[in-house]
Amino acid sequence: MIENSDKQEVVKQQSTELMTKVQELAIRSDEDMEHANGFLKVIKTLRKQVKDTFGPNTKAAHDAWKSAVKLEKDADGTLVKAEGHVKSLMAEYHAKREKERREEQERLEAEARKKAEDKKIALAEQAEKSGQTEVAEAIIDSPTVVEAQKVEKQKLEGTSISYRYSARITDLRAVCIAIAEGTIVLPALSEKDLDAICSKLQFNKVATALKENMKYPGVEVVKKPVVTSKG
Repeated sequence: MIENSDKQEVVKQQSTELMTKVQELAIRSDEDMEHANGFLKVIKTLRKQVKDTFGPNTKAAHDAWKSAVKLEKDADGTLVKAEGHVKSLMAEYHAKREKERREEQERLEAEARKKAEDKKIALAEQAEKSGQTEVAEAIIDSPTVVEAQKVEKQKLEGTSISYRYSARITDLRAVCIAIAEGTIVLPALSEKDLDAICSKLQFNKVATALKENMKYPGVEVVKKPVVTSKG
């Protein structure tokens, strides 16, 4: 009886040899097409042998991997949720305290500005009483110097809170119009990006249903042959 490892080597060698032959394949006639079709049948047979030969070991390894992943997720999943909950509460409280901090800083700055302006007016009035009219006017016209007011932020050991900015489309039609008008500059898109857009907008489903009858501005129907072998 041939050991399973030996069977695997045999199938692997057969696959390699077949690949070498396939790479030399050229189709220039109906006979070549028939020859290529024969290759498809052999490939189908070999693929079944690969599945039968490697399948048991692959399934066992995959099942073991899934079991290990599940154990890890079960062990870590609750902690991930707990961390997310704590961070959410911290972010919410930070936003509240930051609003209060800004309001307090604005209050202190307004208070400091009023004190500086009152002091300036008092000096101007004193100069005016002394008959120094020009000096009094200069004092009034001079910029008000206000000491910087700062309300300290809370510092957490080992943790920092920053802001992440992102964009969200609220009106796709407005975005499309802005692109057309040049207000929004559309970046260079790869073929993969354009394919993703077609998929997202369900253009591929429309093309499958309507075929050559699909008529969308800026969109063309792509027709590619697909070879299916039943073995």
